[in-house]
Amino acid sequence: MKHYVYVAFRPNGVPFYIGKGTGYRAFRPHGSHFNAVVAKAGGSVPIAVIRDGLAEAEAYEVEEALIRAIGIEREGGPLINQGYGGRGGPVGIKHTEEWCGIRSSRAKELWSKPEYRAVMLRPDRKRSGNKQQRTEQFRQTVSEANQGNTHTLGMRHTDESRAKMSKAHKGRPKPPGFGEKIRKALSGRKRPKEVGEKIRAALIGRKRSPEASAKSAAANRGKKRSAEFCARISEAHRGKKMSPESIAKMANALRGRKCPQVAEANRRRKGIPKPDGFGAKVAASNRLRAKS
Repeated sequence: MKHYVYVAFRPNGVPFYIGKGTGYRAFRPHGSHFNAVVAKAGGSVPIAVIRDGLAEAEAYEVEEALIRAIGIEREGGPLINQGYGGRGGPVGIKHTEEWCGIRSSRAKELWSKPEYRAVMLRPDRKRSGNKQQRTEQFRQTVSEANQGNTHTLGMRHTDESRAKMSKAHKGRPKPPGFGEKIRKALSGRKRPKEVGEKIRAALIGRKRSPEASAKSAAANRGKKRSAEFCARISEAHRGKKMSPESIAKMANALRGRKCPQVAEANRRRKGIPKPDGFGAKVAASNRLRAKS
């Protein structure tokens, strides 16, 4: 198949893009930058085929020679091409400090204008590549389309990737209502038995580091569980029998620990009168638990 090299011009006659292709490639939509120039020019720009009837390798050579001769935008030229063309395109290009400074100055100048910021921060603004507003109906459509997708099923990230993701998300605040959305999405959803078994097997024998335990304790200290939460926990454990190992671990953890509430329950069960100073002991115990 024969290839050709073409040039696209702005309305003032200055070339702004050089490309190669076959068939109707020159007259089809290009990238977002190219399309923005065309839209600003009124919907169409002059396009001229410079060389045709070329082999692909020859077309690459002509394209690259023309781009280098005219100059690309990041080096002060008029072309919006991201690289010098040829096979492979702009993979791995590095912008010069001067070019980065120019782009940064332009972006800062735009952002300093209140009307520009108002447009960019508008909640209903369509983002790049987003052809449809993200309404609830749109989200539901995407969710249904992705159900059953097993593209990354079973994939495990490397330790290096996990460390990078952890570092990127560490300290980043969650948006308001994030936890409530997750809770509602997962509420009432039952895990398949095999999923529960996999999670249980993965957690067996895993010990938390002292730092993780301290962080978890600090985050939950003083929090009161809702009646709904307690009811769910009770329902989940109802009818389950603890293993002898679990009973032994709990007994060892509680051994030697004084609990006035348990003593009061045993006293009532046995009909023994309250000892002197019992109320003060309970109050002191509750204060200590609140502090810890």
